Amino acid sequence: VDISISKYYNIQPSYLPFPIENNPVDGAEEECLIATAAKPAISERIIPILIAMQKNEDRRLIWLIDEDELEKANDLIAEFFLENRIELVLGRTPANWQQILSRAEIAVHLLFSVFEQPCPYLPLSMSAGKIIIVSDYAYSEVLPDHAVFKIPPGEFEADYLTKLIADLPLRDCSQIKQEAKAFAAEHYSIATIADEFATLVEKNVQSLKSFLLDWEKFSESAKEKLMHEVGINDNEYAADRLNDCNLTSTQIYSEVFKELYG
Repeated sequence: VDISISKYYNIQPSYLPFPIENNPVDGAEEECLIATAAKPAISERIIPILIAMQKNEDRRLIWLIDEDELEKANDLIAEFFLENRIELVLGRTPANWQQILSRAEIAVHLLFSVFEQPCPYLPLSMSAGKIIIVSDYAYSEVLPDHAVFKIPPGEFEADYLTKLIADLPLRDCSQIKQEAKAFAAEHYSIATIADEFATLVEKNVQSLKSFLLDWEKFSESAKEKLMHEVGINDNEYAADRLNDCNLTSTQIYSEVFKELYG
C-alpha cells in the first residue's frame, strides 16, 4: 500500500516474506559443489562468482539459467575458461533448483539491488540446510549472521568470495547450516505467513473498506468526467452497460484515440 494512502486511511504498511514449502531435499551432497541461480546480469553479481571459480581450480559450479540466457552464459564461461567446471541447467524454476540442491553443498545468492529479491531460491536453499553465501546488502543484509555468510559488495567482492570458497572446506559449517534451516522454517513457512496475512487483514479490514468505497466513488467520478469530455451522455452509457460492459470503455476511449490520432 502506498505510504501516503496508508497514513490517510490508517492502514499498517507491512511486508511478508516469500512463502515456501519446508521440504528437505534428498540426495548425497557433493563436497564443495557450488550452485547459483544468478542471472547473467550485473545486479546478480555473476562476474565475481566466475572470478572466484577461476581462482579456485578445484571447485565446480552448477548454474541454473533460463533458455534465453544460454548464449550469454556460454560467452561468460568461455571468457573465464571455465567450460570444464561449470554445468548449466536450463529452466529457472523452484523444482529445478531443488534438484540442484540435492547435489550441491554451497548455494551462492549474491544480489546488489534494492528492488530485486533472491526469492524463492534463497529461502529454498536455507530450508535445505545448505551453506549460504549472500551479499551484505539490502534484502540479504538483515539475515542473521549466524545463518549465512555475507560478502560485502564493491571493489573487493570477488576477493572476499574467492577466499571464502577456498576456506569453507577447512571450517565446520554444521551449525550455520542448521541455523539457516531453522530460520527458514520460522520465517518462510506457508502456514506462518498465512497466519500473519490473516492477522494483517483482520487489523486493517475497516480501513480497507473505507479506502475501497472512496476509490469506487473516485473511479465513477473520473469516468463521468471522461464521458463528458468525449461527448457521451448518460443514456448512451446506460445502454452500453446493458448490452455489453466492454462496449462502454471501447466507446469512450475510441473517441479519445480518434482525437489523438485522427
